[in-house]
Amino acid sequence: MVGKSSMKKIRTAIIGLGRISHGYDDIPVIKKMIQYPTHFSAIKKDKRFTLVAASDVSAKQRQLFQKKVPPHVKLYANYRAMLKYEAIDLLVIAVPTELHYKVCSYALQIGIKNILCEKPITRSVAE
Repeated sequence: MVGKSSMKKIRTAIIGLGRISHGYDDIPVIKKMIQYPTHFSAIKKDKRFTLVAASDVSAKQRQLFQKKVPPHVKLYANYRAMLKYEAIDLLVIAVPTELHYKVCSYALQIGIKNILCEKPITRSVAE
């Protein structure tokens, strides 16, 4: 039997560093209502996961997030660069809805097999 401590951690990355990724953690009324209000709080709490990287086009959002994570978590302005350089087991996509299809499609094309994408996954039936 394999013990919990010997299990390989799930290397996780986040694309999109807005409210649902980490920002709601900073709002006391939200934290009071929901135990894990953000993707980051859930990843941080569950010892099966380790956050290895995150990406956002906004320098301000990256700076805010950098204050919350250990130094080993790499931050990227370009999600494609992040996906190129990081070994990722799970990708969390938390970008605006109009970007879901583009980002998910790219991640699937390059071989990311495990993706958590916010709903809706697309804006249209055609996508």
